[in-house]
Amino acid sequence: MTRNNMLLLLNGILIMLSTTRNLCQAAATHLANIAVTGGTISTPGSYYLGFDVTGEVTISTSNVILDLNGHLVTGSISVANGLSDVAIMNGFATHNSNASVVSVDNCNNIQLSNITIRNSAGPGITITSSTNIIIEELVCCGPNVNTSCGIELNKCSNTMVRKCLCRNWNTGIAVIGKSKDTQLEECHVSGTTNGMHFIESSATAVFNCTSFSNDKGFLFEKFAPVQVFNCIADNNQTQGFATSSAFDLYLTECLAFRNTEEGFIINNSMPNFVRKCVAINNGTGFFDSGTSIFAVYTTNYANANSKNYNVASTPFNHLPANQKPTATETAQFWRNTTKPETGRFVDCAGPG
Repeated sequence: MTRNNMLLLLNGILIMLSTTRNLCQAAATHLANIAVTGGTISTPGSYYLGFDVTGEVTISTSNVILDLNGHLVTGSISVANGLSDVAIMNGFATHNSNASVVSVDNCNNIQLSNITIRNSAGPGITITSSTNIIIEELVCCGPNVNTSCGIELNKCSNTMVRKCLCRNWNTGIAVIGKSKDTQLEECHVSGTTNGMHFIESSATAVFNCTSFSNDKGFLFEKFAPVQVFNCIADNNQTQGFATSSAFDLYLTECLAFRNTEEGFIINNSMPNFVRKCVAINNGTGFFDSGTSIFAVYTTNYANANSKNYNVASTPFNHLPANQKPTATETAQFWRNTTKPETGRFVDCAGPG
């Protein structure tokens, strides 16, 4: 199996992300030896499902590609502890218990792609203590009352999450447990309590993501460093972008729009750089309690908020300059404001 090296430049640090980028390019050549009631794949190879499955599917060996082939698994899909080079793709999954629909623990080189999680009673995707992970083009739909997480990365390293959609969870996407070297790109969450939640982790980049109609949009706690670029927090019930005890936070060219409370709120964090960000129609555009050390605001724009700026004046704060963006910049800010639940979220109905 070939491996590509992906370079992630984050705050001047060059991070090598070694991944199994081509795992899913191999053809699935064998009908999986799994009954309609579930089963185990214990021999390396490329497999596909020939029917829907109601039961548990377990991968117990490394070097496996499982193509769900458009079918539905009602039950958990788990990758056994300590495996490497495993890919799961192209289908639907749900679970009636509180267990994760897809779970991976202590593995290396894992790829999940083109999977729709439907109305599970438990978490959607849970990956723990694993390295070199790619999660792409996933749709995770939880029931409104769900108290779990759509995609959770716990103690993971070298992870790419791209073009994923999460709706109706307690947390859409969570990066926790001292995870490191994580990149989120073109992901969208809606209908959650915490849209995207980052806790006690490091070296993270969040690019071109949208958090729409959640309680909180983007929440960063005890985190360093993190780079957030060209992201949108829209119509959230409290804050758009919120930080607490974050270090080396860079918010660049982000838009906070129609959030009930603060568009951008910085608390007890150092240092923070907020540059070319726009806050429109929020409760407060930019809020800084003064508990942060060395917060730098440059070339930001606030308009039509109940209060545009509430930034405490401290010897360490560089206060914002209200500079309206150019027409080209305005067009860029607004290019992703279409509701994220349109499009692939209709796939939550599943096959049949």
